[in-house]
Amino acid sequence: MKNKTKRTLRLWTLPLVAIIALSLFLRYQSSTADQTLAEVPQTTASANPEEQDILDGKTMVAFGDSVTEFGNYPAIIAQNTGMTVHNMGFKGTRLAYHPYSSYDSFSLTKLVDAIVTGDFSEQDVAIQEDRNYSAAFKEHYAQLKTIDFNTVDLVSVLIGTNDYMGNQAGVVPLGDPADNTRETFYGAINYFVQTMQENYPHLELVLITPTWRMNHEDMGGESAAEQPNARENYLIEFVDAIINRGNYYGLPTLDLYRTSGLNEENHDTFFADHVHPNDQGFELIGNTISHFLIDTYNQQ
Repeated sequence: MKNKTKRTLRLWTLPLVAIIALSLFLRYQSSTADQTLAEVPQTTASANPEEQDILDGKTMVAFGDSVTEFGNYPAIIAQNTGMTVHNMGFKGTRLAYHPYSSYDSFSLTKLVDAIVTGDFSEQDVAIQEDRNYSAAFKEHYAQLKTIDFNTVDLVSVLIGTNDYMGNQAGVVPLGDPADNTRETFYGAINYFVQTMQENYPHLELVLITPTWRMNHEDMGGESAAEQPNARENYLIEFVDAIINRGNYYGLPTLDLYRTSGLNEENHDTFFADHVHPNDQGFELIGNTISHFLIDTYNQQ
């Protein structure tokens, strides 16, 4: 009788021990997983390593104005994708012409000519005269002269807010999609894209629109969505010009104006001033661009 009882107890005890052991194991695994997730950087762009690694090892040049010069979004893209990303932001510059020579020499349509010809004499003179350029501005320029674009994989362009809002320097006319002159915004886009494609056909060009912004205080200080510039053009018209040309040339084009989430309602949270994002804003921009690039390359 005692032996039978012992056998019965063993039959019940073994499953119970197994259940308890499994419960403790699962609880440990859950705790470990929670600790691991907490250590993952918030700037990770993709939960799938295979998707995220698709750009690993590539080289990217990020052209732009002060939003790029002041920002760390190129570094965030590098962290998210594994690319080498060169910050080529130049404060105050435009895609098209600029009436001030100190900035015009570094407008993107002037820089692309210098890159293609290897003749940076106009820019060198401006740097030597030290026309109130920041240390980062000079550093970016010195680095630009060393880049061999035959070895570059991607070139992004996040520019246009200074073409739209010229402060006291006037604003760039939108022009027509058929323009090919640096005197209009449409023409400047065409000139830059065509020049890069003709000389570096291997490059992947990526167009990125400006984000929403507030206008300069001396130009009214209202939201760019509600107040036009001196030519009665709204910022979104410049945004749509970039999208139009991107579609025309079949280029990956990111509409940061509509998709970044930056707007008048959260201006105090994500902006340092009327146009420049703060650290939180730049992290948002960097992650948005990273997602876009990873998704674009995974679809190719």
